Amino acid sequence: MRTTSKKRVKSQEISRLFAFLERMLDAGLSSFDLIRALGNLKGSRGLREAIRKIVTTIEDGGSLSEGMIQSPNVFSSLYVHIVRAGELSGRLPEALSRVKIHLDRAMTLRRKVRAATIYPLCVISTAALVSSLLVIFIIPSFRELFSDLETPLPWLTRVVIEVSETSLRWAPVFFIILSSFCFIVSRFFSTARGRETLDSLLLQAPLVGSIINSSALARLCRTLGSTLDAGMPILSALDASAQATGNRVIQRKLVRVRSDIAEGISISHSLNTSKLFPSNSIEMLELGERTGAVVTMLENIAEQLEEDAETSLTLMTQLAEPALVVILGVVIGTLVVAMYLPIFSMGDLFT
Repeated sequence: MRTTSKKRVKSQEISRLFAFLERMLDAGLSSFDLIRALGNLKGSRGLREAIRKIVTTIEDGGSLSEGMIQSPNVFSSLYVHIVRAGELSGRLPEALSRVKIHLDRAMTLRRKVRAATIYPLCVISTAALVSSLLVIFIIPSFRELFSDLETPLPWLTRVVIEVSETSLRWAPVFFIILSSFCFIVSRFFSTARGRETLDSLLLQAPLVGSIINSSALARLCRTLGSTLDAGMPILSALDASAQATGNRVIQRKLVRVRSDIAEGISISHSLNTSKLFPSNSIEMLELGERTGAVVTMLENIAEQLEEDAETSLTLMTQLAEPALVVILGVVIGTLVVAMYLPIFSMGDLFT
């Protein structure tokens, strides 16, 4: 039977839960008071179900991380590892704070990406909708009007009318082909090989690839820094960090990095061999290894990569906005001009 814990829980809710747990533990609440406080929390059904499992686990003498494991669709293995490391080291409030910060930064970057894509999507949707309305409803009515003209139609008008007629005639076939193509592509991308192919194509895309690469590497650095600071062994921390990138191509390269580190090679040298990071990031990490400030340097590298991603995102938005407006104007303007050219020609006949 499917439980409500499998329902999607928003990142904001999870972040608020970790912030609440951190405050309660800092205040020195006993296990009984913590259980009672958790029981009074409000939220979505999925979150309440996850909290219920945590409360049950703590009542049975288990730990917070053991309760989190019961809801893998709510708490990722990364967060469970960080919390468990915090429990073992006696720094659970710090671990909870670290998870909350990790969630908040990820949400901030997602909001910026979403905001940058809203405008282009609106322009593209508007252009597609207006063009479809013109092709389906307006152009056919003009075609009937022009059929009575004895003069030949301008070439642009003939082309637009032919496109309209072809689109209306073959619309069902086109819809079936397009739907089938989308279905096949989506099924392919849902496989492991297809996902890696998609990730590779996205990384190679102009501007978009730079944003995705910088964002993924920033998540890698932040996660690696958080897990190392929580006391997790380097190989386990690297495994958890690789999953946090969300990119199969980068994950495959990190497998080699993990193998090198297991053989005793330094983190900076292993990452430098992988060609994942720019040279200045490797230099910062190498300095951190020499001075014993690896976690601090990883945080600094993550901030630098996030700034690079935001810069690329801003540039892409600035370039996309005028380009899309021009495309919208050209498409709509061409259709309108094509329909009025014969009328202008008729005016010339009477002058």
